[in-house]
Formats: sequence, structure tokens, C-alpha cells
Amino acid sequence: MKVKGIQAVTKELEKKAKQIENKIAAQVFDSGQEIIAKANDNAPTYTWGVISILQGGDRSDKFSFVVEATDFGNPPMAAYWEFGTGKNFLENMSGYTREQINLAKKFYVDGKGTIKAHPYLFPAYYTERKNFIKEVKKIIKNI
Repeated sequence: MKVKGIQAVTKELEKKAKQIENKIAAQVFDSGQEIIAKANDNAPTYTWGVISILQGGDRSDKFSFVVEATDFGNPPMAAYWEFGTGKNFLENMSGYTREQINLAKKFYVDGKGTIKAHPYLFPAYYTERKNFIKEVKKIIKNI
């Protein structure tokens, strides 16, 4: 890229910044869709109401992607399948952050539940997060 003059340089930099912004926004969307697909693949199929399936939401900010999991409109059930209940609560949560464990504890009721933990959403997120970071680095490097 050859440019002359401060105005030309500024214009070229603004153009490159917009290209990066658009490509990263597209990657946010693609990664959000991938999280949904992986979480759906991971979701337990032995439930009486299979996780009703993860959806991408609010796109008012092109740099965010909201994923929601429900079990036929009953959000706590989706959390129960992810974290387990009763003695099974958090049995498959090794590697989860303190923040996620605190989130899971919000769904703990009385210790009498029998649903085994079947993490589906967080594993999908962590897998795709690695790919997202790799892809964003590529975008920045190649512009």
C-alpha cells in the first residue's frame, strides 16, 4: 500500500479499520452460530423435554451474540441439565471458573434432585472461544 499525504493516510487507515470491524463482527456472528450448533450436539437427548434449542439473540450490538438455552420454555431445567441437581450437582464442572460455579449455585435448590450433570453449553463456548481468538488474530494479521 502506497499513499501520499496525511489525508490519504488517514483515509486509508479508516478504510482498513472498517474492514477489520466488519470482519470481526462477522466472526462474532459465525462463532455464536457455532456455539449453538456444538451445544445442540452436546445437549442431552434423554430428557423428557430435550433442550429446546439454543438460539442466538440480540444483535443490536454487532460485537455481541446472546445464546439462550431453555427446556420447553423452562430456563431452570436447561441449567439443571448443564449443572446437575442434588448429589450430582457440579459433578462434571472441573475446569469451570469460580464465576461459572457461582452461576450454577443460583440454580441449586435443596440437594434432593437426581439429574446428572450433562454440560453442553459451557463446553461448546470454550471450544469455540479458542477458535474465535485464532480467527480474530488471523483477521488482524491479514488486513
